[in-house]
Amino acid sequence: MPDYSERRRFDIINKSISYDKKTEKITFVSVPDPRRYKWIETKDGQVKLFDKFDNVAFSEALVKEMFEKIGKLPFYYEPPGIEDIDNYIEGRKSVLTEVLRGKNLKKYNTERNRDDFINNLKKDIWGFVILSLDIVKSTSLLTELGNKKYSELVSIVLSELTEFIEKFNGGYILKYTGDGMIIYFPEPGFISKNDLAIYCAVGLRKIIYDCINPIFKDNSLPKIDVRIGLDSGEGYIQAIRKTKYKDKKELFGRVISFAIKIQDTANPGEIYLGEITEKNIHSSWREKCKKVELNNNFDLRSADGKIYQIYNLVI
Repeated sequence: MPDYSERRRFDIINKSISYDKKTEKITFVSVPDPRRYKWIETKDGQVKLFDKFDNVAFSEALVKEMFEKIGKLPFYYEPPGIEDIDNYIEGRKSVLTEVLRGKNLKKYNTERNRDDFINNLKKDIWGFVILSLDIVKSTSLLTELGNKKYSELVSIVLSELTEFIEKFNGGYILKYTGDGMIIYFPEPGFISKNDLAIYCAVGLRKIIYDCINPIFKDNSLPKIDVRIGLDSGEGYIQAIRKTKYKDKKELFGRVISFAIKIQDTANPGEIYLGEITEKNIHSSWREKCKKVELNNNFDLRSADGKIYQIYNLVI
């Protein structure tokens, strides 16, 4: 199993260099992504590729080796399923409004996205990205609204998020946490799953703040705040009980507890990432990440004992 803390993605872009009108053939060349890399000359005259995000430099020979490896690696690409989140939200507004006004909660079923992926895994260790989402100040909301009304609203919120995830490729709901949810994005394609998880997190946040909250406001209901945390790494799949037909398996591991802790650290409306997730997302996302200042009392540590760094995805 790879050490995910040591994994490093290499971002490239394809530049078109010629086009044959007769054959409609396009010739392109792959180059390091200039948003992340630049060529530099060191004091001893060596030409190296400098990574502006990770502050490291690679020799020309190593860059050539990386390009050769990229060409031999299997290519995993999973489209998110929802390409235009804003357009998706517009389509959900009328549905959500009808549900609120008719209180027809039977339209929703928050169990429908419980996926059988984990139960069918043959290996005991797998690579995952974990997304943890939590409704902020849920106890205050419960006190303000009362049990019945609060339960109805949380059911609507979680069901609307479930509706999105159900249509979103690559992510599955691991469990509901009463006032939140935990979603997992499994291998293969560990690098692409980090990008999918980030895109999903942004989508979930937009649904809350651009769809649910405006409609809640129109119906004299309180604003909902959420915080989101993500982390990446290996998870352990263990059978916890036997059912009539097969073992019931569960996912365990540091990556889950870290994602939850990272989510707990975030402020309302924010998306926080662990350092492994941040290192494995595309340059277009890394440009938007800001290091979170942590004190020495922060209790998440990397394998070398150092404080595990967290980043804020600035929306």
